[in-house]
Amino acid sequence: SLFRALAPLSSGRPIADAAARFQSEPELSALPVVDDRGRVLGLVERAYAWGAQARVEERMRRAVLVDSAATLASACTAVLDGGAPPLFVGIRDGRYLGVGVLADLL
Repeated sequence: SLFRALAPLSSGRPIADAAARFQSEPELSALPVVDDRGRVLGLVERAYAWGAQARVEERMRRAVLVDSAATLASACTAVLDGGAPPLFVGIRDGRYLGVGVLADLL
C-alpha cells in the first residue's frame, strides 16, 4: 500500500497537541487534520505548530489527497500537481486512510 498508518489530529484541538506530537515523534514533518467524520481538512507542518492559543485549523494548509483506488501513475500526477510535498494523504470513500511519502512514489 502507498499509505502508512498515522493517527491524525482532530479539528478544534489546540496547536499544542500538534507541538507535543512533533516533540515525541521527531521523524514527523506534518500531521493530517480530520473532522469528526474522518474527512481530511488539511495538514499541520512542524514549522507551524506554535502559538499557545491557536487551534490546529489556524495553522494547517491544504493537503494533497490521493484516493486508495488511484493507480501509481495517477497518484504521482496528483502529488506532483500538488507541489510535490514530502507527505500526502490517502483517502477511501472521502475519509482519512493514512499518509504517503513522496520518496515512496519515486
